[in-house]
Amino acid sequence: MNEYESRIKDVNKLFTTADHLLYSTYPLIRDPKLFMLVAENLYLSLIKAMDLIIKYDMDYKRIPIIRNDFDHKFETFKEKVVRRYQFNPEICKVILELQNLIKAKNN
Repeated sequence: MNEYESRIKDVNKLFTTADHLLYSTYPLIRDPKLFMLVAENLYLSLIKAMDLIIKYDMDYKRIPIIRNDFDHKFETFKEKVVRRYQFNPEICKVILELQNLIKAKNN
């Protein structure tokens, strides 16, 4: 298994965990705290997917090498990756909203 396949499995595992918590666990337990866990898993899956796509594009020289911090990665994702792969631009808003929600919870 190459590096990309391994990282895709990590992304899928986080997304599947969020999905399971929301659609299977929450209806049984009905604990609102689970929503934050869903948001965290969803956020991590989106960030890891974003990182993976950016790494892939850098490896194949579709985008220049960028610094390894969230702000630069997010701007590159928003400006180049979303357009290239025809992702819904709303995904950027979702990422930022999840990030703000998690930051607010941690403060």
